[in-house]
Amino acid sequence: MIGFVLLMVLACPPAYSQNRYTHFPWTYDRNVSAGIGAEGTTFTFLGRVRPDTASIYSAFAIPVNPIRGAIGGYYNRHTTNGKHVTDFGLGYNIVLRFTETANLRLGVQRNWHQVTDVASASDIWDSKAPTTYNTTDFSALLRRDHLVTGVSMENALEKGNRQYNILLGFRELETYSWLRSSPFMMMQIREGREVPEFRFNYTVTVLNTLVMGSSVYKNSYYSWGANAGIKLFRSVWLAAGADFKEFNTQPDALELGLRFNFGRGRVRSAAEEAELPPVLSKEGLRY
Repeated sequence: MIGFVLLMVLACPPAYSQNRYTHFPWTYDRNVSAGIGAEGTTFTFLGRVRPDTASIYSAFAIPVNPIRGAIGGYYNRHTTNGKHVTDFGLGYNIVLRFTETANLRLGVQRNWHQVTDVASASDIWDSKAPTTYNTTDFSALLRRDHLVTGVSMENALEKGNRQYNILLGFRELETYSWLRSSPFMMMQIREGREVPEFRFNYTVTVLNTLVMGSSVYKNSYYSWGANAGIKLFRSVWLAAGADFKEFNTQPDALELGLRFNFGRGRVRSAAEEAELPPVLSKEGLRY
């Protein structure tokens, strides 16, 4: 099991550097907001630690059929080198449906960022005002059956400090009746940076219960990563991950994650899709 991936912390503008996680396929709708709700209703929680760094991430996505779209939001907090970096955002996308299993999604997301320099305070009463700023992201995503592919422009309104994200992934492709594969790639291009970052993760689900995978990172702080966990009740994932520098066997970062995935749009195998009841539409019954 192998992979290519974008990851990790460049200490520069926090809007881009603080949302790197081993389980980046769980967080792609943060980077490409058009992906909000593409997999049904989801709730995601991640915690990550390094020797001098701690990060937490939480997000939700809810399809809203009456407005033919979805809404979602995220909260990310990152602490390192005496700084607290907090990012949170709200996003919305509209869904242009081609068929029952294929659609194009157009998204916009507003982000709020705050940086607090704790280390520079002379004592606990020296409350230095945090640095705050806002950014806006635009994105588009195509979903067809198990395929998700999209592109986004982060910080779209500020020329010269934008970031472009490109993703391509497949969710639980049925290789055998007992084995499903989920390859997922993301590339991030930053203005002013000579080379893009790549992240690639390949994860398999065995007997719809055991989850195992690994990642490879290119032009990143890390070289490779590994993840494993369990899938419960067809809708809940509990997983752990680790990232490694170079090709060491001592992990530099450890991560725990919990994900809930509900609703008709959730990730399903072909067998699970076949179990779904028909949908009543204006044209009649759809399956």
